[in-house]
Amino acid sequence: MWEREAIGERTRDALNHKRSNGERVGNLAYGFRLADDGQHLEPDPAEQAAVAEIRRLRPFSSVYCVDSKWSGQVGSSPFPAQSFSQSLDKLKMHTD
Repeated sequence: MWEREAIGERTRDALNHKRSNGERVGNLAYGFRLADDGQHLEPDPAEQAAVAEIRRLRPFSSVYCVDSKWSGQVGSSPFPAQSFSQSLDKLKMHTD
């Protein structure tokens, strides 16, 4: 049983190391894109602008929607497998 725990710890440590070096781990967080080297993340200016607008509007509404052009259409989402709030939480991990 200890082997499973050791593998889990090594995996966690390896992923944390990649994150701390700005490397891609899993899906790309909204607001970032893959750099030309194919390994590191870099901010996506258009998506960063949308995130800034969302953060500005967040205190005034409990409804969020966003697409790549910030259309403001209620119910639109570029995240097929996750909610926007989950993606925003991932963004916070990259910007904190």
